[in-house]
Amino acid sequence: MPPVNRIVAFLGPYIAIASGVVTDWLLVHVHLLALFHTTHEQIASTITQVVVFGLTALLVWLGQQKWLEGWQRFERTATAPPATAAPPPP
Repeated sequence: MPPVNRIVAFLGPYIAIASGVVTDWLLVHVHLLALFHTTHEQIASTITQVVVFGLTALLVWLGQQKWLEGWQRFERTATAPPATAAPPPP
């Protein structure tokens, strides 16, 4: 099995796109537009969908990047050579 960080790096963009699509679908079918007092005109609906898709994809991507950054930091500390003890002063 490949390392977890490679799986996250490979699937991250696809998860971001999928989360944006699911959010847009929920926005259209659950009628969340009424909560924001947005009219049901096509232009307003499209703009709202684009904004929601973009924000959702951006948040998922930022989470993925933060996770990968932490993983790299962990790998650096895990593979760092142990610090040698300083010789006692004479």
